[in-house]
Amino acid sequence: MAEIKTPVNLLADISRRFQVPDDWTTARDPMYEHKPECSSESGHAKARRTAVKIMIVDDSYDNRFILRKTLETRGICIEECDGKQAVGSFVKALHENEPFDLVCMDIMMPEVDGQTALQIIRAVENKWGVPPGQECKVIMISALNSPGEVSKAFFKGCATDYVTKPIDRDRLLAKIDAIMDNSCPGEF
Repeated sequence: MAEIKTPVNLLADISRRFQVPDDWTTARDPMYEHKPECSSESGHAKARRTAVKIMIVDDSYDNRFILRKTLETRGICIEECDGKQAVGSFVKALHENEPFDLVCMDIMMPEVDGQTALQIIRAVENKWGVPPGQECKVIMISALNSPGEVSKAFFKGCATDYVTKPIDRDRLLAKIDAIMDNSCPGEF
């Protein structure tokens, strides 16, 4: 019978499967204090002023291109990759103390699907000791609008939000503004 792997079990496989050094997945950085810059501004004014480091995760180049064009106004760094590359990129950014503020991740991808990638990302954040409330914000994106998929994204993977395709540009940007406004300490 095949072994059932949980996100914690998968941490042992990250260095091999996602090509990152072993110590990157187990190190706990006590100096980790990623806090977005905040001001008393709100909404679009703050979003334009405070750049956000974004990773777009989708197996389709066309989808990544469309999302990048939509999100360019909100990010200083937009990295594009598939589910397998996402885990390695996320761990590398955390190791370099330059974590992503926001990940927009498709659910249905080959090799490593969005739900699995998100569970691994959350397990890595836990191992690194990322404080509650400072975790990377994750918007799951999918053509699936079933209650089961939505609940899995929130409860199994701890997603911040869920958006269905086709993506409504204005709605997505409004969600990002709301998420990033609420991620600033003291501005809830």
